[in-house]
Amino acid sequence: MKGDPIRIVAVYDSSNKSCGIDIIGKPYLYFSVPHTDWLNKTTCVSECPTYKNESEAPTELNCNKNFWHPNCSANCAALFYDIEGGFDMSIKFNFTDYLCIYNTTVFMDRVCIPGERIMTAATNLTGPLKE
Repeated sequence: MKGDPIRIVAVYDSSNKSCGIDIIGKPYLYFSVPHTDWLNKTTCVSECPTYKNESEAPTELNCNKNFWHPNCSANCAALFYDIEGGFDMSIKFNFTDYLCIYNTTVFMDRVCIPGERIMTAATNLTGPLKE
């Protein structure tokens, strides 16, 4: 047999690196901007963030730095304000260095899925982000 069959079920980040295979020690795929228009913005993380209270939320993740993520510190306050209050389409967002840190659930031992609060907010959006 040629090749590496595990790559068929591997998850890949925005830089086309497989989490846990190419990026050792970071086996989970994390969506850095939890919005349907930005699901291509991903990174590999060592663990999916889980916490009980917002005050316990981490301010940094152990993530793979790539083009979209020059660092792994939280940078999302404006986006969360808009998710909860409705997107202000007059604001021009540059998501290049955004990394939202939110509560997640591990899915299939490979993907950090946004928690209920984020999923509810994303579901309630009336439409996609537009410039």
